[in-house]
Amino acid sequence: MISRNKKIIFSRLTLVVTCGVALIISGCSCFSGYKRAVVNEIDISFSFDYPSSYKESGRTSDSFLTEIVLERYTPDRNIHKIDGQASVTIWKSLDYPNATAYLEFCLKTLQSQWGEFKLHERSTINVGGIDGEIIIYSGYFLTNVFTFDHIKCQEVFFDYKGMIWNITLFSDADAQKDESESDFEHLIKSFKFLD
Repeated sequence: MISRNKKIIFSRLTLVVTCGVALIISGCSCFSGYKRAVVNEIDISFSFDYPSSYKESGRTSDSFLTEIVLERYTPDRNIHKIDGQASVTIWKSLDYPNATAYLEFCLKTLQSQWGEFKLHERSTINVGGIDGEIIIYSGYFLTNVFTFDHIKCQEVFFDYKGMIWNITLFSDADAQKDESESDFEHLIKSFKFLD
C-alpha cells in the first residue's frame, strides 16, 4: 500500500515538474512578470504586454480618441505621485495630416514648455509591422505629477488605418533608466494589431 502511494505521489510530482518546464521552455508569460492589455473596438483592435508592476489606471474611448493608461507606484513613495506611466493613445480626429506632423508639433511644444529639454534620439521603429518614429527625450516638466523631477520619455508615433497612434512611457531619468528602457522595449515588441 505504501509503495502504491509513493508511485502516485511520484507520478503527480513528475507531471507537475514536466508541465512547469514545458511552460517555461514555450515562453509562457505567466512566469515573466507581464500582464496583457487588450483593446477590442469596432475600428481599433490591439494588444500588448506590460510589466506587472504597472496598474491600468484608465481607459477612454470616444469619437476623438481611444486611450489606455498604465501607472506604476512604488510602495515607499507618495501614493498621489506616479513612479512611471505608460500610455497608448489613438487619435481618431486630430488637426494634423499624419503622425510625423503631430510629432513635429509635440517636439516644438516640449522644447517651449520643458526646462532643460534634451532630445536624445529620433529614429525609425517598427510597431506591429507598421513603420513609425521614436523619440527619446528628457527634461523637467513644469507641472510635475510624478515622484521625480528629471523626466525621461520614450514616445513612438505612427499612422495606421487613417489614425495617429502614440505610445509613451514616462519615467525617472536618473533612477530607472535601464528598467524603463526594457519596459518600453517589451511593450513595443509585444504590440499586435488584432484586426
